[in-house]
Amino acid sequence: MSESTSSGRFQTFIAVCIALATVTGAVLAARASVLNDNANQADQSGMSSTIDLALARSSNEAQRAQNLTAFLSFAQHQRTAQLMVKAMDALKPDSAEWQQLDTQSSAEWNKAVNSRYFFDTSYYDKFTETFDQQAFMDGKLTEAASSHDLNPDPYFNSADAGRTKAVKVVAVIALLATALLSFAVADVFRSRLRYGLAAFGSVILIGSIALTVLIESGVL
Repeated sequence: MSESTSSGRFQTFIAVCIALATVTGAVLAARASVLNDNANQADQSGMSSTIDLALARSSNEAQRAQNLTAFLSFAQHQRTAQLMVKAMDALKPDSAEWQQLDTQSSAEWNKAVNSRYFFDTSYYDKFTETFDQQAFMDGKLTEAASSHDLNPDPYFNSADAGRTKAVKVVAVIALLATALLSFAVADVFRSRLRYGLAAFGSVILIGSIALTVLIESGVL
């Protein structure tokens, strides 16, 4: 095999390697751009979900305060009526004081009944006579979640994962740049060193492609 033939094949090999490294680098650059764009979109969705969550919690807090106020009014009137009824037991039904307490207790019961319309009795425990504020907040948040996405964490996690992956892809592009430099220098040299540079560049190129596969498959 003549030296000119060997040199021609070597130059062809270098040209193919440079083309392959260039195309691979371009594909990876596009991939990194897509990953960053997707990460930005995920961040926007996460921010939107965070805002919806904050608004839902603010609205629920206002409703909680309103319901609690109505419940306290109910509890006060109910307790007052109960105390009056208890006091009536010690009086004669035909006495003026008994009649007065009867009238007042009836008024208090009516006020208690009216107050019930202003708080969600689903969260009222009649056995302990308490209003479960935490259950109310949880329930209202669940209702809000049925019409709005109130879970921003998956979006932010996706954005972080996408950016991390993009950084890895950019690192592979840097390796390809090293391979391209090796091929370019090998193409210029005429000594046997060029074969070593070509081999070095080939190893980096093959390794870069392997790394890309591992990154895309989620192994790295």
